[in-house]
Amino acid sequence: MADRDWQAVEADFAENIKRWRERKGLSQDALAQQMADLGFPFHQATVYKIEKGERPVRLVEAMALSALLDQYLFDLTEGPVDEETYTAQEAKSALRAAKVTLALAEEDLAAKERDVEQERLVLRGKERERSNARVSLTVARDQVEGLRNLVDAARSSGSATIAGGRLVQHREED
Repeated sequence: MADRDWQAVEADFAENIKRWRERKGLSQDALAQQMADLGFPFHQATVYKIEKGERPVRLVEAMALSALLDQYLFDLTEGPVDEETYTAQEAKSALRAAKVTLALAEEDLAAKERDVEQERLVLRGKERERSNARVSLTVARDQVEGLRNLVDAARSSGSATIAGGRLVQHREED
């Protein structure tokens, strides 16, 4: 890389910015607006001067431009790009975007699977609570039925009566 013509790198960068901007269907004004939205003091004239090689580009600006154009910064500094190279770079860019989309979708899927598992655990807990409530209800019904039977038996034998909501047993006298 020591043999590299560094002025040519700047010229290649300027040319590639213009080509990729046009390739994406962006006007100079639209690209300037996107840069301004990122906090850079860009105007249409700024983009024009960069593309003509009349304005140097700071590293952070170059990084932002490469991100907006969906290109690796290094790729923008490589010599003039022919149509075949553009097609290959677009394919690489689309592949990178697809990988990012896939990774985000996988993360989303994993989060949703965790949510579903949590809901299953909650549901199992509620099913246990429902089952326990049914058992308690059955036991309570059985107890009430047993008490009714006792009361009925005591009434029918005359050994008890209900007074004030209570079972009163009568003692047999000797």
